Amino acid sequence: MAALIAHTAWKQRLDQAIDAGIIDPPPSVIALDNQCVFGKWLYSETIPTSVKQLSEYQEVRSIHAQFHKLTAEIAMLAVTGDKAKAKAALAEESDYAQLSDKLKSALLSLARVV
Repeated sequence: MAALIAHTAWKQRLDQAIDAGIIDPPPSVIALDNQCVFGKWLYSETIPTSVKQLSEYQEVRSIHAQFHKLTAEIAMLAVTGDKAKAKAALAEESDYAQLSDKLKSALLSLARVV
């Protein structure tokens, strides 16, 4: 659940970055799916191999990586001043919104099996 909350908060952070023109961490770090708290856990040795072999785990890991890549792209638009493109990228039916929903669903599926 903490992962859901943290990744849902990205939309607000991106909205703020669009308004301010800055974001921390920088897009290059945002793009790394193993640097957020959830990503560090996701790649950690504390997760049993049996869990890492689950299709649900693999799905979360893949979608999580895609989410970070897309979030970094939007963050780059925000910090380079392309506000219109950045806002469009966060719109209700955008790839970002769809990927965010997909990540939420995948996380819930994983939580049900572990």
